[in-house]
Amino acid sequence: MPVNFYHDTFAQLLHWAFFIPYVLYLLTCGIPLFVLETSLGQYTSQGGITCWRKICPLFEGMGYASQMIIVYGSVTYIIIIAWAFLYLFSAFSAELPWASCNNLWNTGACTVLSGKNSTSQWTSPLNASSSVMEFWHHRVLRLSSGIDHLGTAVYFTATFPYVMLLILLLRGVTLPGAINGIHYYMYPDLARLADPQVWMDAGTQIFYSYAICLGYLSSLGSYNQYNNNCYR
Repeated sequence: MPVNFYHDTFAQLLHWAFFIPYVLYLLTCGIPLFVLETSLGQYTSQGGITCWRKICPLFEGMGYASQMIIVYGSVTYIIIIAWAFLYLFSAFSAELPWASCNNLWNTGACTVLSGKNSTSQWTSPLNASSSVMEFWHHRVLRLSSGIDHLGTAVYFTATFPYVMLLILLLRGVTLPGAINGIHYYMYPDLARLADPQVWMDAGTQIFYSYAICLGYLSSLGSYNQYNNNCYR
């Protein structure tokens, strides 16, 4: 089901304690490497591959390696974008496709779970799956097409996520139990800092969010003037 996409790693990224290794990586790795790559592109006026050829031809393979990382990353993230668009278009249908068992991808074990409250003990039927789960497994995960052309839609896609995040934030803080959730994230479990996985996730977020070692920064820096102050 859709909630399976948000695993334990996502939960720990939202925890306040996560920002401690995140800030440390930002100050020791993120900002220095960001300035270094931008300066490299500005100094050589070349892109992510040819800039290394000017500095040292022996390191030109680093530029090709960064392009391979981009190719592999694109294969992964285009699927996530396709999932998001599928849910967006499906949400505007008259009947939500994951709210019933009358679809082509549903199986005989599909069961519609009602939203009524009950105080009695209830056990999930054996060999049964909800309509939401079947929509996720049999419809979404089989999607393989991506976005062919954005055009002027980029103006919409650049602002729409922030509008939706604001709406979801306002909705979330008004739900029952929101205070308990805020309290959980504001009071960190410092014992998690001893987990190496937390530090690995922090470093991963820094490298991906700042596009470090991918050739982007060198290409952008190549458009600067030679005497431009890239520290600002």
